[in-house]
Amino acid sequence: MKLSSDGKSTQAHELFFVRSEDMEQGEALAMLAEQYSADGSSVVQTQNGKFTVVMGGFENSDEEKHLKQFTVRRTTVNHCMLIAG
Repeated sequence: MKLSSDGKSTQAHELFFVRSEDMEQGEALAMLAEQYSADGSSVVQTQNGKFTVVMGGFENSDEEKHLKQFTVRRTTVNHCMLIAG
């Protein structure tokens, strides 16, 4: 997809995002979204009808570095993964 406000062509590039596992809407999702709201997280409904917390828009796939940015307040990273967008 290309979006441009001035009609000029732009070079396509890959972006990477940190996202949670798919979750049902409920208290656990709300707590996770609140925990990362200061990091610019978004709650997104997935194609299967569940929800995920998404953060980022990174230029590279340095997964360990990006996960560390968002896990300072957590003791586990069991529901975060890096995806290409």
